[in-house]
Amino acid sequence: TPSLAPTTAPSTTPSHAPTSFPTVVCDVLTVRVPPAFNDAIARRIFDTLSFAYQGVTPSAYPFWSIECQHEDCDEDGDGDGDTGSAYFDGSAWLISIHSQSANYYKVYAAQSTTMSLSRHMIPQRATWRDLDTNDGVTAPSYVFEIGCGALQTMAAPTSDADA
Repeated sequence: TPSLAPTTAPSTTPSHAPTSFPTVVCDVLTVRVPPAFNDAIARRIFDTLSFAYQGVTPSAYPFWSIECQHEDCDEDGDGDGDTGSAYFDGSAWLISIHSQSANYYKVYAAQSTTMSLSRHMIPQRATWRDLDTNDGVTAPSYVFEIGCGALQTMAAPTSDADA
C-alpha cells in the first residue's frame, strides 16, 4: 500500500540542490577593501580594476576574471599587466590576483563556519582569509564588499552532446 510519509527527509540545505536556470549573475564585480587593508599592490588592483563575468566552469559555477594590459594597470608599459579571477572551487569562493610587473600573487578565500555561502553567487559581504601566509603565522582576514554591476541572465550550460 502506498504511504503518505516521505521516504527521505526534505533538504534543509537548498544550496546543495541543482541550480535552476535561467539564473541571474553580475556582469562585473568590484572588490572594496576596508580602510585598514595595508597591502598596497592588492589595494591598487582592487581599487582600479573590475572582474568581468566569463561564464560557468564545467561544474556549473560562475567565474569572473580581470585581464588588464593597458597603461592604467601596466606601470612600466611593457604589456605585463594585472590579472585575476573570482570563482568557486567546489568548497570555497576564491579571489586570486597577480601583478607580473610587481612579481606578486595573492589568493583570498571567503570564510564560512556553515555552508551558508552560495555556490552560485559570490558573497556580497564576507570575511576573506589571506591564503598566502607563512607557516606558523595566523592568516590575516578582511571583510571585503563585492559590488555588482549590471545583472545578466545566465542560461543553462550545454554539453557537447547537446550541439
